[in-house]
Amino acid sequence: MSLESMFTPGKIGSLTLKNRIVKSPNTTAMSNQDGTVTQRLVNHYKRIAEGGVGLIVVEYTYVDDDASKSIQGQLGISRREHIPGHGWLVDQVHAAGAKICLQLEHCGRQKFLGTAPIKSATDSSWDYVEAQYGVKPSPMTIEEIRQVVIDFGQAAKRAYAARYDMIEVHGGHGYLITNFLSPHTNWRTDEYGGSFENRRRLLLEVVDEIRRQVPRDFPLSVRLSVTDYEPDGIPIEETVELCALLEEHGVDVIHASGGHHAKQNYEAVSWFMPRALHRWGWEKIKERVSIPVMASGALVSPDVAAEIVESGSADFVSLARAIIADPDWPNKAKENRVLEIAPCIRCNDGCLLRGVDAGRSIGCTVNPNVGNEYSFEIVPAKDPKSIAVVGGGVAGMRASITLADRGHEVTLFSVRPLGGGLRKAAEVLEDRNFAELTTHLIHEVERRPIEVRMQTADAQALACFDS
Repeated sequence: MSLESMFTPGKIGSLTLKNRIVKSPNTTAMSNQDGTVTQRLVNHYKRIAEGGVGLIVVEYTYVDDDASKSIQGQLGISRREHIPGHGWLVDQVHAAGAKICLQLEHCGRQKFLGTAPIKSATDSSWDYVEAQYGVKPSPMTIEEIRQVVIDFGQAAKRAYAARYDMIEVHGGHGYLITNFLSPHTNWRTDEYGGSFENRRRLLLEVVDEIRRQVPRDFPLSVRLSVTDYEPDGIPIEETVELCALLEEHGVDVIHASGGHHAKQNYEAVSWFMPRALHRWGWEKIKERVSIPVMASGALVSPDVAAEIVESGSADFVSLARAIIADPDWPNKAKENRVLEIAPCIRCNDGCLLRGVDAGRSIGCTVNPNVGNEYSFEIVPAKDPKSIAVVGGGVAGMRASITLADRGHEVTLFSVRPLGGGLRKAAEVLEDRNFAELTTHLIHEVERRPIEVRMQTADAQALACFDS
């Protein structure tokens, strides 16, 4: 499989991208409490831009100060005061070589903060949120719906003022617009509920309002779940029809994903789920529309991503966790250094469970620099030593790699094949993700001047090393 297909230029409306690789949006929780941009957030996206991605879609950003904010440390675009920070972020990403898009969002019933007010299509509650403070969603009034439409339009206007290259409306993953689109959460009896024509009304009104507020040549994306994977949820036939309507209303690209948070294995696709999980859906969309389609959902490895572009399955590939795990994923793939890519193992642990789900900022199991970009640079040691590392598991290999990069003379002792418990887990679980991480770490050891001794590290063996 050639990887070259990912590195041809691509167009979205008036915007030309240097390649077909998109950094998909995921919340970092690195903003200030008032939604303003921080140095930490700028560093995070600047570092991703340096890795060679064509387009960065910045994480979901709340559009009003009423009920659209979802999570701690969320980025905001609800007020004029937010614009300068966004402009700073845009300039830094541009200087690092990437284009940048801002995703606009109203959380609807998925308000992870759990605080009132929670507003949605109906009082359909997500038990994860309700369990925090006992707050259930309030069905939105017609006046509140009309105000949200205005708020999306004004947020888009602010993003344009900040000089983003593109904006995206989040219409998937169980947030407000999905709450209206899905029969699973929308049983309204007015003009915003019931029939498909009524359930899609909010999204089309949002798109129309944005088109009134920004120039027509300012590219607009809509992110949709091909389905929410609920038995009584969004049928793919409706999604395909909706995408055709969105094209008619001035949308320039469809960003196709899937699931919602109550079906999170389909949204942040877990390690035991198939890769390219939503392919069946985005290909149906692509058959119907003439605008580009971005494919999203567990496209973690270059071979999977490249095949999607080369086959014409989608026009762009959108990766979130894979580029969190290794921001240099695009450059390494372009230079055919695939084994040097630190692979996402799709554990959802550092980024979710021990990260934002625990009230913290995002992290990563395989990349300790996430959220600390430029803070812990590996620099040459002032006094290089001869160092023994005992144990050839993940920790031993990672320590050996870092020590070698600092200029130390490293000897790695292991009585079993390199990989330790990770190798065993890959075998027992038949897990490709763990196997790829094992292969990567072994490759990183082997391409450095690290001596590997397959023996016990007894006192005699360790006697010659610096203390």
